[in-house]
Amino acid sequence: MQGAKCICWTDLSIAMINALGGFARVLMAVALSVVTAQVVWADEYAIVVGSYADQGNAERARTSAETHLRQRGINAPVRLLAANGRTRVLVAATAQNRQRLLQQLRQLKYPDAWLLTLAGQARPKAEVSQTAALPTSPVPKATPVQSAAQPRPVPRAQTKKKPRPIAQPMQVDARVKGFALAADLPGSDWQRMQVSNPTTDASGDLRIILNKIVGPLQFQLHHSTLLQAGDAVQWGQAALGQIDQVATTDAGRLLDMTWQTDAGARHQWSHRIDRLSMQWHQADWSVTLGRQAVSWGSGIVFQPLDPFNPFAPTAVDRDYKNGDDLVLVERLLPNGHDLQVLHVMRRDERQQIRSGVSSTAAKWHGYLRNSEFELIVANHYDQNFVGLSVRQPVGPAVIRTDLAWREGLVSGDRWRLLGIVNADVAFPIRDRMAYVFAEYFHNDFGMQHMPTAGEALPRQLQTALLRGEVFNLMRDYLALGASYQWHPLVTQSLSVINNLSDGSALLQGQVSVDAAQNQRLQFGYIGGYADAGDEFAPLLAAISPQGEIHTQGGSDRYYLRWAWYF
Repeated sequence: MQGAKCICWTDLSIAMINALGGFARVLMAVALSVVTAQVVWADEYAIVVGSYADQGNAERARTSAETHLRQRGINAPVRLLAANGRTRVLVAATAQNRQRLLQQLRQLKYPDAWLLTLAGQARPKAEVSQTAALPTSPVPKATPVQSAAQPRPVPRAQTKKKPRPIAQPMQVDARVKGFALAADLPGSDWQRMQVSNPTTDASGDLRIILNKIVGPLQFQLHHSTLLQAGDAVQWGQAALGQIDQVATTDAGRLLDMTWQTDAGARHQWSHRIDRLSMQWHQADWSVTLGRQAVSWGSGIVFQPLDPFNPFAPTAVDRDYKNGDDLVLVERLLPNGHDLQVLHVMRRDERQQIRSGVSSTAAKWHGYLRNSEFELIVANHYDQNFVGLSVRQPVGPAVIRTDLAWREGLVSGDRWRLLGIVNADVAFPIRDRMAYVFAEYFHNDFGMQHMPTAGEALPRQLQTALLRGEVFNLMRDYLALGASYQWHPLVTQSLSVINNLSDGSALLQGQVSVDAAQNQRLQFGYIGGYADAGDEFAPLLAAISPQGEIHTQGGSDRYYLRWAWYF
């Protein structure tokens, strides 16, 4: 191992890291003082994510939607539109991205989002049927609104009101995804003696999505067919690390709905049910039973308030969060606040259903003037958990704070604090959208120094890593990122995760191209910049009797991802 930098980086890469930090700080300061220009709604399509009788509730919902989209890296304007005595919350869409964006919104926070035509075309019947799904939005049932085109006069004989159908046609959506990864291993990596360098991996995923509404009930099913091949399968790392974060097992979940149909030395083929739920909604109440995804908190890179299968900081595929087997009760209050009570059921290592491995949580989400907050109390894996999230607009930017106080694993151990403070802003540059963010993360379960070879990690940290609740070893991190839309179809992004204790950093760069209608192509790079012994350097695994040093991790990774939504 070299005494200088463990990873052979070019001077250009080092300069990019330094430049990004300075650029993001300057740009954030400038953008905070800028008032964003009003954008004329010129889009052909929009996606409806809510409909409100009260204007104040609509304004708060718009702010919440903007925040949610920004923290997911979705640069889409959110506007209000008055129609038939109500105010709709709309997300702008284009002919090229409308289907993909609709899928994203349905999977993130708005399962009943539907597509609205703005350019005067009559809305297709399939889209009209979506209006019946609106009761699950945090408002009373919405009234379907006609498109901009005037309806044809109807003869008197046909004006008799027809009975409303009880059931609606089944909605079928799908996504096809291909993912390829190449990793350039350091010269000291122990795997280089067994595999070729660079290592290569690939996966293909077909997800079929079924939605069916029958009266007040909505049924949802996601079936995924996954084919994986390459070195990761050979070495038992079939999830392709933390970049293409896919579930390949239901170990620990209440129901085992993953089946492996074929496996070899370097490939495996499996089927998985990732969503299987029934939702009852009536007026201001909603109850969900089955396998579904839950996202809490406001983290952009780190999610201390979201212990339910959070995305890794390096995850590229964020279309669908892995689901949990749960019961979720939601109640909308008259003032626009809402309450959620959640219970996640799991099995222990002996396949026994126990309360000690389950989670019970309650969240109060509300508004105070122009601020948005969440209060959380929970018992997670038999550990008490208290959380607070606050979101505050400051000019065109949004500042967020998530704080989670968690009980230690050992009896009598002190409570630990996990928290973030972040800010982000989107603004136009030469009629193209730019976006910057900064996020500080503190993990009280982390270590104050990197472990040496053979040194055991603290029990609390080991447990959190195995559960996929945290992904880093130490305590304090700063994440900076920026993206720019060079063309309506091309977006470039760059981010850095910096370990504030040892100075090491993880660089991520990506170019995203809307290659065709409802298709997206992404290619990028992930690599570390670190000295020997730092977190993002290759970790010391062993020293041979001859004195040779063998390491693990710290590779430069290059990926290509293609997705088609239809």
